Amino acid sequence: MEKPPKSTFHYHLTPTELARNLSETLHRVRYQGQEVIISKAEEPIARFVPYGPAVHMTARELVELLRSAPGPDQAYLDTVGKLAKKQPRLPRSPWGR
Repeated sequence: MEKPPKSTFHYHLTPTELARNLSETLHRVRYQGQEVIISKAEEPIARFVPYGPAVHMTARELVELLRSAPGPDQAYLDTVGKLAKKQPRLPRSPWGR
């Protein structure tokens, strides 16, 4: 599968390439907002585009969003604590760390 240049938001695939890379292609469309053009014999036959606008935010905006989200409830914390206690201990490092 060809890697798209960083300066464009679309790239071309053959139907065979699409079949072999469907998951990666859908990831590019959904999460990177890229447009995918499917071509057979160099003739465009279909196009994948994101459904709705892509959401872009800065790292600072993401941090603010996460800080404003509600925290986990006590039942969740209790469950995680119980599961953590059931985990086996890691073996001692052979390198002495």
